[in-house]
Amino acid sequence: MRKIALSLIVLSLFAVTSLQAQIRLGVKGGVNISGVSGDNIGDFVDNNLTGFHIGPTVEWLLDGSFGLEGSVLYSEKGIKFKDDKSHRTGYIEVPVSLKYRFPVEGTVRPYLTAGPYISFKVSGDDKFDVIKDDIQGQWKSKSFGGGLKFGAGVELFKMLQVGASYDLGLTDNYKLSDGNYSVKERIWSISAGVYF
Repeated sequence: MRKIALSLIVLSLFAVTSLQAQIRLGVKGGVNISGVSGDNIGDFVDNNLTGFHIGPTVEWLLDGSFGLEGSVLYSEKGIKFKDDKSHRTGYIEVPVSLKYRFPVEGTVRPYLTAGPYISFKVSGDDKFDVIKDDIQGQWKSKSFGGGLKFGAGVELFKMLQVGASYDLGLTDNYKLSDGNYSVKERIWSISAGVYF
């Protein structure tokens, strides 16, 4: 009898949660502004290499306010050097964020997001030459990366979302072959998404 009662309670909670949850599919895209951070790289590494991202996204919110957002994006990032050389790398990036959409009425509703991401390199050379003053050697782009993503934006007309995010890389994305220099990504992104 206890098992039956417990099963009914669990099924009831699942049914109520499913009814209150709102799942939406969409697509998003935008601009990446790539930068990097590391020790002793200021003399030869520059910032602000522009790339892009695009891909499908899904939003799952309870009561229309709090839940999860996940995406699978093709994201172009890179590293720029002060001698006008640069290296671009394409990644499949998978961010999964907690999302809070403020419960306000009207056509404009602000939201906040935060969560981890992982990325897998799918394009761009593994190694590339960099020559700057007395630094000559082989830089290598890594095949896997990860970090934390923080974002904010607004939803317009219950379908269009426009926002900005900041990626705080926790892994070394680029490394000099002798191990003297390594850098982590710091990416600002501006994106727009349409949910159906």
